[in-house]
Amino acid sequence: MGIVKVEFENAKNLSDVYLNLDSLNVLVGINGTGKSHIQKFIKYFYDNLTHEHIKSDIFDKENPYNDYVKISIKYNLSNLLEVGENQRDKIFNDIIDLIDDSDNIKLTMIQYKNNVIKWNCTYEQRKLIQYLFPFYLIDVRNIDLFDWENIWNIIGDLGQKRSSEEDKFPQELEDLVKKIYGKKYIESISELEKELENIGYGTVAYRNNEKFKQINKIRFNGENFNYKNRNLDFYSTGSNSFNYLRIFYLVLSKLHKEKLKEPLVILDEPEIGLHPTYIDELIKYIANCGGKIQTILSTHSSRVLKNSIVQDEVNIFQVSNKKNYTIVKKVKSFKDVKEKKVITDRESSYYFSQGILFVEGITEFELFTNNYLKEFYPILNDIEIFAYDSNNIALDVSHPRQRKMNIPYLLLLDMDKILNYNEKTNKFNVKGDAYNPLKNEDIKEKEWYFYGEYRVMLKVRNLVRGIANKIEFLPTSNDFSIQDKMYDKLVIYLKYYCNLYNVYPVTTTIEGTLVNLKNYSIFLEWILSDYSNYPEKEKLKNVYEKSTSAYYRLDILKHVVEGKTQFLSSLSAENINKHIDKKVQEGYLNVRELPKLGKSSGWVTDFIEYYFANSKTTKNKNHFQQSFPELDDILKVLEIIMK
Repeated sequence: MGIVKVEFENAKNLSDVYLNLDSLNVLVGINGTGKSHIQKFIKYFYDNLTHEHIKSDIFDKENPYNDYVKISIKYNLSNLLEVGENQRDKIFNDIIDLIDDSDNIKLTMIQYKNNVIKWNCTYEQRKLIQYLFPFYLIDVRNIDLFDWENIWNIIGDLGQKRSSEEDKFPQELEDLVKKIYGKKYIESISELEKELENIGYGTVAYRNNEKFKQINKIRFNGENFNYKNRNLDFYSTGSNSFNYLRIFYLVLSKLHKEKLKEPLVILDEPEIGLHPTYIDELIKYIANCGGKIQTILSTHSSRVLKNSIVQDEVNIFQVSNKKNYTIVKKVKSFKDVKEKKVITDRESSYYFSQGILFVEGITEFELFTNNYLKEFYPILNDIEIFAYDSNNIALDVSHPRQRKMNIPYLLLLDMDKILNYNEKTNKFNVKGDAYNPLKNEDIKEKEWYFYGEYRVMLKVRNLVRGIANKIEFLPTSNDFSIQDKMYDKLVIYLKYYCNLYNVYPVTTTIEGTLVNLKNYSIFLEWILSDYSNYPEKEKLKNVYEKSTSAYYRLDILKHVVEGKTQFLSSLSAENINKHIDKKVQEGYLNVRELPKLGKSSGWVTDFIEYYFANSKTTKNKNHFQQSFPELDDILKVLEIIMK
């Protein structure tokens, strides 16, 4: 591998940024975060390696006291040293003293505000590095797809070293032309040459690579490429772009093999104009060149990212911005083969998000993408909603904590992912996986070392576990509610603690968030109205009226939309017969026989639309907050996280 590390200091918004590179390196992030600056400053470094091309607009504008820009690139020469072992004194004599124990060499450029550039190595050393590690920047948006001179230049670099016999080449070429085309052509050209000399004109001799470029054009019998015997203008821009990049990498591979060079290519938005299948093929082709051609690729395409992230020798860098400075974080690579198998365009698209709300299923997705809700809570327009269908592998692939990305997020969980109720002990037990902060062993271990204001996390954790371990909770005889202030405290402490780790456990399920004590009468109004397509309205009304208990009525309505009780369970005949007074048992048993509105029935949208269409205070956010207190709280937490 060629370049090991790139470092920037005080380079515009790259205050203190570094990237440890692999064969394929992908920069992802929204516009304006600093991806283009990373590319431009690597180019600036190379532009000034052997010639000065000084710019004065490269300094940190946020801090005028920073009077220098520093750019460092560390190269690994192990492959070259191994191949050139017998010629080490000859080839590497100029740089051998700069190589460290890992066969790396670090070149540093410092530019001061007086436009003086200083290097930590000599001109000869820089020239050799430039030769061994050539640099190419391809801005796909600005490629002239009909002018492939850049590719011919690389083909020219494939030429051999200068030869003691090369002076014979012009004469031998002349003899060959004379033999093929006759004496008259040579005489005509010779006369033209003399006439030019007589008036003082001559030609500048080709450099070696230029000479071989022209020789190869003759060897290929032309310089204009075609594809499948058709001119390039016959094909689409995407097709020509794909072929240009593929040939570019093919020629570079030959350069690496024949000349022992280790090129670096910066490829800016290769997806432009490409059909998805071309994107798949291109990234696979670039990855297969790994070890030969190092690539830094900047993209806004989830398709490019999806194809890149499953490769073996790849680094994904998330580029973000904080207080006008660029932050670069390496995305944690996939260790589990299953994760690579499940990633699709959908999962990879979330790497480009400004914020993510993770939800368990389609009911939550339907709710948080509702346009009425977006009017009251514009934050929903700025984030992505990721329904992971309770599939933790899909969640692992895109979760910022798992991938170590700097993307604000909130994970919404049903309470039964955090607690379960033990019928034998009448107590709640903490359950779940590492997404439950109370079950996450890494969090638990870190909290032991917290102090000051952060020590409260451990205190709240212990309060939650203390209540769960010690307090028994029993249902009332008329419904499945918990009339115990300690239960209210348990939920409050639990939410507070989980919120600290960007997790929001709803009190029961999302159905209980939507159908609650504050609005169940409105829900009944809707489900019995013509706006609802519920098939057994009269039977539901009869069951509903068997008790005047608000908790009973709420249990009945939540059951119809597949919600759960405060004990985090559905209504079972066993529990009904065991806990509920005979006067209301019939109602609970009857509702179990009624049809339910399933998760894909669209009831969420219908109910929300009914609420806004029929409420006298549809534009009153306070009224909405009173009707949906937990939903309002979820969105307030989301707003805080996004800030």
